[in-house]
Amino acid sequence: MISQSVFGELYKRAEDQQWYLYCFHGFCRIRRSTPVVCPMQCYIYRSPRKSDTYLYLREKDDFEALPEALLTVFGPPEFCFAFDLTPERRLAREDAVEVLNNLRERGFHLQMTAENGEPF
Repeated sequence: MISQSVFGELYKRAEDQQWYLYCFHGFCRIRRSTPVVCPMQCYIYRSPRKSDTYLYLREKDDFEALPEALLTVFGPPEFCFAFDLTPERRLAREDAVEVLNNLRERGFHLQMTAENGEPF
């Protein structure tokens, strides 16, 4: 280990002379000239009651952070898929930075179209 930061422990591997950061989800290769951005695994759920309404979660099947009223309107969440989210990732209808911030602060992000109105 070279140093420790709020992100994790910084390593330089002897095999390939590359820098790696050991963070909450494993080892990430980094470059010294770019800031450290670790992808966040997120899990997407579809609403069976409202079309084009999706819920992003930081942890799979962790509905504890959701308000009860939101779950009532959203309906029983149906798992769609999971992916690694970074600030650079292009999403179809959402801003990746906003989604990341909501996941870090609240533990969830709600995506809905303007036609669906207020979530609750």
